[in-house]
Amino acid sequence: QVGEKTAALYAMADFGADNWSGNIGLRAVQTRQTTVVNLPGGPNPITGSAFGAYTPTVFKRTYRDYLPSANVKFDVRPDLVVRGAIAKTVARPDYSALGGSVSLNDDALSGSGGNVKLDPVRSTNFDLSAEWYFAPKAMLSAGLFYMDLRSIVAQGTSFGTYYNNKRSAPAEYQITSPFNSSGTNKGVELSWQQPLWNNFGFLANYTWADGELDDDSELLNSSKRTYNLTGYFENERFSARLAYSFRSAYKAGVDRGASQHVDDMPSLAASVNVKLSERFTLTFDALNLTNEIIKMYAENKDRPRAFYSNGRTFYLGLRGKL
Repeated sequence: QVGEKTAALYAMADFGADNWSGNIGLRAVQTRQTTVVNLPGGPNPITGSAFGAYTPTVFKRTYRDYLPSANVKFDVRPDLVVRGAIAKTVARPDYSALGGSVSLNDDALSGSGGNVKLDPVRSTNFDLSAEWYFAPKAMLSAGLFYMDLRSIVAQGTSFGTYYNNKRSAPAEYQITSPFNSSGTNKGVELSWQQPLWNNFGFLANYTWADGELDDDSELLNSSKRTYNLTGYFENERFSARLAYSFRSAYKAGVDRGASQHVDDMPSLAASVNVKLSERFTLTFDALNLTNEIIKMYAENKDRPRAFYSNGRTFYLGLRGKL
């Protein structure tokens, strides 16, 4: 069992003049976390379980974060805008990462589990960008970002003793679990939006990110290259989009002491919206049109671990408003 209760206060002040504007703010948030874990053994354990004797144990913790932020925008020209931002942020881990349960493989003597003492992801973020609106409905933009990650979630291995059902006796397991580390993520973002003719147009964006932990190991779920290319048609009653996206390989976790990676992943999706009336719109979405296979490998591509074929997905919907 995992429970969280949060309380927060936020204050913000706006400022500016003729050609510039901005705001500063401060958010104070308190988090109270309670986790109930069934620990093996204990001084007065519950017996009779097929997984051995255990003791329900309650872990409680409270932490506070003070999160300042500042944003500023300069109108250099009517068609050119420069923006800057700095902020401290916090993101709590998934409940699955906070839970104390373990999943064990009695043959391989390995398993995975959570970490009841896991801190949230805390980061100080810097952003600088410029936007050029060179034509109606058209834009070119470029941005730089830097993230100082003081408590990013990584994955590692440790050893613990658990009841082995096949041996009917306790055994030592290698457990993969999340822990807090530190690192950085920095990069550049480019974007281009361009109308063409007769309500046709396209959007393109590209992100290069260099994310790593302070020990030079890989940052979880961080791809070096990500880009999207979308073609569209829009008028008052009908809109359609065809979007191609690509994400380069990234580390997804650790299993039995080996890093697990997801290979380069392209994707093609489409959407259509038809405005039937002022209140009703017919929607259609199609995902993974090229039926891509998710390929996972260990330390390198010569060590494949898993292949997932999720197939194509189609959604038909009717959206209404009062």
